[in-house]
Amino acid sequence: MTKKLGLMFGSYNPPHLGHINTALEAKEQNDLDLVYMVPVAQSPFKNANLQVTFNDKVNMCQIISQTHSDWLGVLDQEPSFIWKIY
Repeated sequence: MTKKLGLMFGSYNPPHLGHINTALEAKEQNDLDLVYMVPVAQSPFKNANLQVTFNDKVNMCQIISQTHSDWLGVLDQEPSFIWKIY
């Protein structure tokens, strides 16, 4: 069975209910089966000195997504932007 996935990139420093609500809206509006939070190590829009580690971001995302684990997941590898994004 094919599943429709959504990827939600962010600095998640920290993740909060606004992120959960945005993921849920994306899921519902696009008829997605799963949405993955994709933490990035360093946002180009945020001060590097104020960022927690990538692993801390992943851990925080995993905690906040636990109660929505039927549709919300966390990718725990730092993304490589070698991908073609359309």
